[in-house]
Amino acid sequence: MKNLRNEVIHSIASSMPKELESYSNEDMVVFKPRFFVSGENQFDCYHFTMPKVPMPKLSVDGKESTVFVNSIFPSNPGQKLNVMYTNNENPVFSEVKYVSVFIDKYKLQDLSKTIYNKSELYFKNENNSIDYSLMEAVRNFSYESKNKQSGYEFILDSIVTQISVIMLRQFQNNSACSPKRHTFSCRNEIKAAVDFLWENINMKFSLNDLCKIANLSPYYFIRLFKETMEQTPYEYYMGIKVERSLQFLKEGKHSITEISYMLGFSSQSHFTAIFKKKMGIAPSEFAKLNK
Repeated sequence: MKNLRNEVIHSIASSMPKELESYSNEDMVVFKPRFFVSGENQFDCYHFTMPKVPMPKLSVDGKESTVFVNSIFPSNPGQKLNVMYTNNENPVFSEVKYVSVFIDKYKLQDLSKTIYNKSELYFKNENNSIDYSLMEAVRNFSYESKNKQSGYEFILDSIVTQISVIMLRQFQNNSACSPKRHTFSCRNEIKAAVDFLWENINMKFSLNDLCKIANLSPYYFIRLFKETMEQTPYEYYMGIKVERSLQFLKEGKHSITEISYMLGFSSQSHFTAIFKKKMGIAPSEFAKLNK
């Protein structure tokens, strides 16, 4: 039987601590390291990094990338990864500083073949927002792997499939169409509210307006929206604004003040606070990185 955990550890160039928190089955490994592995590494599986703190620059096949805090950055089998410290230090922290998920390449490719009729799967190397359902599945995987109650193997297999499908749906790749806001199925009332939010990105948030569109009471609307979208209407709308701001910042045609106004924020400081909370860095820093 293959042992993906041992294969990954064997591939890591730098020395590993004796005790490495990890959870695994034959198709997936979840590592929770207290340091960022330095040096060049190459894995024969799909790799997803989720930093909780600012991490050093990451080079993917020689191209430098910045991985944002509280985001998910995918890489593909065979890609050369290099965490680049500005000095030669490789600090070890007292707490877990990032989560790293490895998924067997054949598992993801078989699912891609089944769902999209394409077995050649390649994820785009870019930051993706963390989805609540994905992180909850990773937590459940860790719990089942650690406790090993009766039947845990079957639950782990099911969770790996769930995580893989979420990643195929939400992360840009060559098999699926680009993720769109209507790739979910939900009640017409919520769909109408979501459509309205996407089509009116420059307004101030108004719960009353959304309740009128959905024809629901505020209490019931918020509860139903959160059950469907796994976040509050306000959080979802701020996410839309930040997503649109990324396009403006990459284009470089508008100042941050102008973007704040264009997206309906009350002030530049409000926009900056929301952006930093979502992305882990200020919009000015993001703009510099994308010049």
